[in-house]
Amino acid sequence: MERDGSISIDADLVDVSTGAELWGEQYNQKLSDAMTLQQEVSGDIAGQLRLRLSPTQQQRLNRNDTQNGEAYRLYLEGRYFWNRRTPEGLRRAADLFEQAVSKDAAYARAYSGLADAYTLMTNYFALRPREALPKAREAALKAVQLDDSLGEAHASLGLVIVEADLDIGGSDREFRRALELNPNYPSAYHWHSINLAQRGRIDEALAEARRAVELDPLSLPLNQNLADVLGYAHRYDDAIRQYRHTLDLDPAHADEHDLMAWTFYESGNTEAAQKEWQTWADTTTDRAGGKRMSEALKLWKSAGPEAFFRFRAAGQIKQSETEYVPPSLIAAYYASAGDRDAAFEWLEKAIDEPDNYVLYLRTDPSYDKLRSDPRYKQFLKQLKLDR
Repeated sequence: MERDGSISIDADLVDVSTGAELWGEQYNQKLSDAMTLQQEVSGDIAGQLRLRLSPTQQQRLNRNDTQNGEAYRLYLEGRYFWNRRTPEGLRRAADLFEQAVSKDAAYARAYSGLADAYTLMTNYFALRPREALPKAREAALKAVQLDDSLGEAHASLGLVIVEADLDIGGSDREFRRALELNPNYPSAYHWHSINLAQRGRIDEALAEARRAVELDPLSLPLNQNLADVLGYAHRYDDAIRQYRHTLDLDPAHADEHDLMAWTFYESGNTEAAQKEWQTWADTTTDRAGGKRMSEALKLWKSAGPEAFFRFRAAGQIKQSETEYVPPSLIAAYYASAGDRDAAFEWLEKAIDEPDNYVLYLRTDPSYDKLRSDPRYKQFLKQLKLDR
């Protein structure tokens, strides 16, 4: 709890089998001393649990990334907005991380946050990859340069490598290094699970996705990613349940309806797919997008699903004239419509962008209709997904 420039923490250890409190303590410090307080609390808890920490673990526990309390506050606020995963939130996060490094130019963790903000701007359509990713790379490299032992920095670099270079192998090495340095970092498991799924290593991807959720069970992105990977495994019922669980965490997160609609369609339940897309149209804050979706669904009823997907592709192309739309999304619509030529044309554009979602070509069911085409294997080879 924060009040009048001070921070108060109540820490309790509870036996979950009986509900009995084993230990409790209250801590009060000035907000500017929050970093010292964090070390004190974690050290006391480790002592109460009688943990025997290795020298490396002890060093990690006592890590003090910055002596500047204002930089630390700005970093924490930046992570809050980054976790919201909206274009506005990511822009705000980048600004806060920039302020943090202006307060402390040697603050590696803040540079890692800045890299993550710029990288995810491409995923949430806030900036084109060619605008955002050079800034992300610069920040990630700076973070690693400042502190090569910081797991978050290596995870940030791995994300940049896969997004900017479409380099599966290089990013895998960085994610593994990140987890070696910090085995409790949820985002590293999240991004490594994506890397594994893109290569078709679904069982490993599921294990990493589940571990991420275990570490941060209330995170919408981590829960959604677990549902995504279940879908890539063609475990559609499990994927739907996981999407619904994610929606339960935040009923306002309308994009879960879009993802469930795709999953229902890929499972063969076209009626449920149409209902979910209509729910998305009714609940999304993108009013123009919702109207176009409703129009597309009317076309489905009169002309079939192929007409629906063609309409959606045309709408995305029109939208791309004024804002960034991943070419791979347009390719997925054309693939679902059965228009292979158009799908492969937009996959080429995805590689040129670069658009990281093209790396889902091997596992995403929306590309299923392309798999018998000779060009499909050529694309896998080009993207090094044939290994």
